[in-house]
Amino acid sequence: MLLAIVRKAMLKLWFSYVSGISIERSEIVFELTQTVQPEEIVRRVRYPRDVGTDGLVRPYISHEATGFYILNKVADGKYSKLGDTYVAHIICQGSSSSPSWLIATSQRLLFVYQVSYFGDYELDDEIEYKDISGKPTIKTDSKEIEILRREPIKTGTIRKKHVSYGKVVRYTNVIEAQSFVDKIISTMHLAGY
Repeated sequence: MLLAIVRKAMLKLWFSYVSGISIERSEIVFELTQTVQPEEIVRRVRYPRDVGTDGLVRPYISHEATGFYILNKVADGKYSKLGDTYVAHIICQGSSSSPSWLIATSQRLLFVYQVSYFGDYELDDEIEYKDISGKPTIKTDSKEIEILRREPIKTGTIRKKHVSYGKVVRYTNVIEAQSFVDKIISTMHLAGY
């Protein structure tokens, strides 16, 4: 069908040249584009591609790109330089007004919050997979992900001591939280914990 339309357009051009009748080329181009581009909306079947710094072509997913960006900005890229690779992240629902994320890498969990809108991120806490006791659990009634440490750590100031047994993070979407916890568990399993 496309071949027939191209032939028709070529015949119109040839006829206009031979006969001296002026047929606007824009009519022919319009006819060709209407045939090639249908009126219905075309939905993307696969993600767009991105060529990484290592030269490998990977699918570009906006959510993952955000996680990679934050991981590279935290502590001036310290964790990227240590060999941590991005696995997943989830947006945390915190009590403060600044956005915060729980980022899973190949070696640890990072609790990050945004300091300014100019892309400054600070590390609130980090837990290596070897220091996690059991598997992270989802509490659906309170919309929290609970991560327990093997050994409690002491935090605070000289006057006021606090013992932390783990971290509790509030989430907004239970499906996203379940997917995130599943990725953490599989990464911990691959790391041997």
